[in-house]
Amino acid sequence: MAAIFQEDLKIIEVLPLEGMRLSADASLVIFDIAVKLSNGSFFDLEMQKVGYYFPGERCSCYTSDFIMRQYAKLKADFKEPNFNFRKMKPIHIITLMEHSSKEFREVSPSYIHKKIQYMDSGAKINFLENTTYISLDTFHEVVHNITTELDAWLTFLSSDAPADIVKLVNAYPEFAEYYKEICEFRTNPKELITMYSEALAIMDRNTVMYMCEDMKNTIKQQEETIAKNMAKIAETESALAETESVLAEKNASLAEKDASLAEKDATLAERDATLAERDATLAERDATLAERDATLAERDATLAEQNRIIEELKAQLAQYQS
Repeated sequence: MAAIFQEDLKIIEVLPLEGMRLSADASLVIFDIAVKLSNGSFFDLEMQKVGYYFPGERCSCYTSDFIMRQYAKLKADFKEPNFNFRKMKPIHIITLMEHSSKEFREVSPSYIHKKIQYMDSGAKINFLENTTYISLDTFHEVVHNITTELDAWLTFLSSDAPADIVKLVNAYPEFAEYYKEICEFRTNPKELITMYSEALAIMDRNTVMYMCEDMKNTIKQQEETIAKNMAKIAETESALAETESVLAEKNASLAEKDASLAEKDATLAERDATLAERDATLAERDATLAERDATLAERDATLAEQNRIIEELKAQLAQYQS
C-alpha cells in the first residue's frame, strides 16, 4: 500500500473480518485484508482471481459498508453532541486482479486505475471513498524490469515463475523472507481469511453465479456462431468447388482452342514457307530474265553500231561511184 501511494503508512490495527468464511467455491477472491492506519484512515486490500463483473457497483457497495461500519462505531463512541462527520476518516479500497475484467483490459497498457473525485465548480469537498484497481495481468505483460518497490510488489503478487522470483530477490533481497513465509504457510496453513460482510459475501456469490451463467451463455453463443460460420465455410467451399469445376471445364475448352490455333498457325507457317520458296524462285527467274534483257540490249547496241558503220560505208561508196 505504501508503494502504491508513495508515502509511509503505519498499520496500528488489523480489523476483524466478520461474516462468512471465504470459500473458493463461492468467490473469486483470493484474500481480503482490512487495516486501520495511524492517521485514522482505513484500507481494504483485496485480490481477485478473476475481475468481477460490475466493478464500480461492487466497489461502491464495499465502500458504503466500510463507511457505515465506521459511522456506527463513531456514533457509539462519541455520544451527541460530541460526534460530527469530521471525525469520519477516508476509506481506501485497493483491488488487485490476477485476470482483469473487460473494462480494464480495454485500457491496456494502463494497469493502475485510480478513481478521482472532484466538483466541476472547483469546490473543495472531502470525499471519504477512494478506489484503486490494479491489473496484474496487464502489469506482467508491459513491465519486464523491476526498477521500483511497486514493481517488486506487483511482480511478487503476479508471478510465481522461477525466473521472475530470482530477478525479484536479486533486486529486492528482503522478498526472500516473504517467499519463505509463503512456503511455511503452505506446510502449516492458518485459518482462512473471511469476508468482511455476510451481505457482501452473498452479493459476491450471486455475482459469481451470474458471471458463470453469463460465461455459459457467451460460450453457447460462440458455439452457435462457430457452427454458423462452419456452415457458411462449407457452403463457400462447395461454391468454390463448383466454380473450380467450371473453370477447369473452361480451361479445357481454351486448351482445345489453343491446340486448334497452334495447328492453324503451323499450317500458315508451312504456307508462308512455300510462298517464300516460290518468291525466291520467281526472284531467280526475274534475275535471269534481267540478265537476258541486258544481253539482248547489248546485242541491239552492237547491231545498231554495225548498221551505222554499214550506212557510212554505203555513203562513201556512193561518193566514189559518182
